[in-house]
Amino acid sequence: MKSASTFPTLLERFFMDRLMRQRQVSPRNTPLRKETIAVLRSWL
Repeated sequence: MKSASTFPTLLERFFMDRLMRQRQVSPRNTPLRKETIAVLRSWL
């Protein structure tokens, strides 16, 4: 059985999916985006 995802995890998945698929952001920018999302998660 899968454990329930937390809101910050769901938020990160949403933004990464949106950036990579819908906005076609370069994979080279992904580490910086992940770092920004990590900072956002720490505030939640």
